[in-house]
Amino acid sequence: RGPGTSGAGGGPHVVHTSPARARRYPAAGWASEGGGGLRDREIGAVTTQVFVDEFQDTSAAQGMLLELLVPRSGWVTVVGDDDQAIYGWRGADAKVLTRFRDHYAADVVTLGVNHRSTAHIVAAAASVVARCVDREPRVLVPADDGTPGHHVRVIRADDELDKAETVARRLRRQHERGIAWKDMAILFRTHAQARPLVAALGAAGVPHRILGRSKEATANADDLAGAWLRLAAHRHPDDAAVSMTLGCAAGIGATTVATLITAARDCNCALVEVLLPEHLPSSLRQDVRVAIGAYRAQSKKLRRLVRRTDDVVRAASAVLQRGGVDADTLARVVRDVRAHVQRNPGATLAEYLGEASVDEFDTGSEQDMVTLMTMHAAKGLEFEVVVVTGVEAGLVPHREAVSSPAEIDGERRLLYVAMTRAKRHLTLTYTRWRSAYGTQPAAEPSPFLNNLGATAIWR
Repeated sequence: RGPGTSGAGGGPHVVHTSPARARRYPAAGWASEGGGGLRDREIGAVTTQVFVDEFQDTSAAQGMLLELLVPRSGWVTVVGDDDQAIYGWRGADAKVLTRFRDHYAADVVTLGVNHRSTAHIVAAAASVVARCVDREPRVLVPADDGTPGHHVRVIRADDELDKAETVARRLRRQHERGIAWKDMAILFRTHAQARPLVAALGAAGVPHRILGRSKEATANADDLAGAWLRLAAHRHPDDAAVSMTLGCAAGIGATTVATLITAARDCNCALVEVLLPEHLPSSLRQDVRVAIGAYRAQSKKLRRLVRRTDDVVRAASAVLQRGGVDADTLARVVRDVRAHVQRNPGATLAEYLGEASVDEFDTGSEQDMVTLMTMHAAKGLEFEVVVVTGVEAGLVPHREAVSSPAEIDGERRLLYVAMTRAKRHLTLTYTRWRSAYGTQPAAEPSPFLNNLGATAIWR
């Protein structure tokens, strides 16, 4: 399969060998005791050829399975691109193609022509991945259509709100020039980066969907964050906010919450009223009553915090931290609150809650929408227009993946994969300031950007 088809955007290798060769060489660290017996009895007898695609993503266990599947007469062929080996965290090894070639004395066919991206995009991506420490040299060239295409754009934004609005404007201009929304994509390292983009795209009227994360899981996390904010912002919070946050309190389980909800229905009153000592069901144990008392005290402290804090963003961050909301959701919601306040100076937390919505995910694949997804989720896909956001130190390369040259090489390959999703237009963005739990520390551009050279135009 040549590059440019689904899943092959760069320069993969086709590596194949005969079973006779395979039997002369030990498996590349994959053979398991007793494996040959299974092959003798069953599997090898029914296979004449074995073909493995995306071989650079295989794990040791999958390599052992391949050993069992190699036919007694015929061929085993593997296809892969070690420049796209980005799944080391789940057991894949970028050197698996090299080991296969060396141990099996395999014939190698190198596919060095990229049929997807323009010359400038290919050159920019190749300049990033070529600096991997443990990489065999190779040349990747674009299919010759006579034009180098558009330069790669590198854009510096002031902060995440500015970045999101800039991206929304660029995509709208591309759409006005005739490119369909579905042929555009925004890529990021983590889902926590998506929230300001979603807000800006919505404000600009750009249809969009987010892929690669469970809609249910995200909605549940956002629902809980919203519940804590409503509990803190309103003197008489709604039953949903009380029931969700109550279920997070120490010493209060699902059975107790269900009992309290039933009691509220029986007396036709709000759930928060049932939590008063004089209204608690008599069936509750003393330790549960103490836990409910602690929850009431915490709720009062949160409401007092919101009333006494003029900075809405800081108040929201403090409430979510005290509620134990996970870090990704906290960062996402805090960014959304900040964007709302910047658009609406003087807005209160209650006003933000009146407009906030978590129903921002669409799973339909046929609709004309811009796609937002992580870099990992984008592998194998292609778009006319790609914007890679957050190309900053700490994100690309990620701060938890810089302890060894091998980890940094993996980060280079990840950016290479993201860049080669683009067919005609590629934009990379970074910010001067990055939001983090209610603060805005200074950010630095990714060191990988220094490798782009004349293929890129900086703005």
